[in-house]
Formats: sequence, structure tokens, C-alpha cells
Amino acid sequence: MARATTRSCAAAEDSALTLSGLLGHWYTRVRPRANSAEAAILDHLLGTPILNSNSAQTLTGTSEVSTLRALNNLTEAGILEVLSANKRNRVWGAVDVLAELDELNAAIGRRTLG
Repeated sequence: MARATTRSCAAAEDSALTLSGLLGHWYTRVRPRANSAEAAILDHLLGTPILNSNSAQTLTGTSEVSTLRALNNLTEAGILEVLSANKRNRVWGAVDVLAELDELNAAIGRRTLG
């Protein structure tokens, strides 16, 4: 049990390091204007990696049009991915965050099995 806990903690530390570098990477990739909807969404993605247009608009404090434009721009940049099939109630996910969480899950599974 102690070995599994130690290995899981090491995997979590690795994941935390990866996640901590994402915001800078995203800003370099997108170069959003200060106080833009894109910047506001980026600033919240680590804590809210899955969002819809309503939650994004709440986070940004911008108009629906500005929020949707930002979501589309971040999707085109490869930072967000549309997770839902229908157009009416779209859900977006932060690709890098979700991938890292999947990797953490796999790493903990690998590290605790052996």
C-alpha cells in the first residue's frame, strides 16, 4: 500500500508540473489580447477544463457573441475540442488538460500494478 501511494504521488507531481506549464504554452500559441474573452477562458481552463457557452460566458463576463468567437478561435488553435455532437448545446474540453488527466490515470494504474 505504501509503495502504491508513493508511486501515485510521484505520478501526481509529474502531472502537476506538466499542467503548470500549459497556461504559458497556450498564451504563446494564441497570443490573446489582454482582457479578451480568449484570455479569460485560457486563465480558467486548468480549473474548468470542460465548459459550454453559458459557463464560458460566465467566466469571461463578455457577450455571447464574443464568448462564442473566443471558443471558436481556441478550437481552431487546437486548445479546445468540441466534445458534443450536436451544435445547439456544444461542450468544449481543454485538449491538453484532458490528455494529461488521462495520462495521470494511466500512470497511476501502471505504477500501482507493479
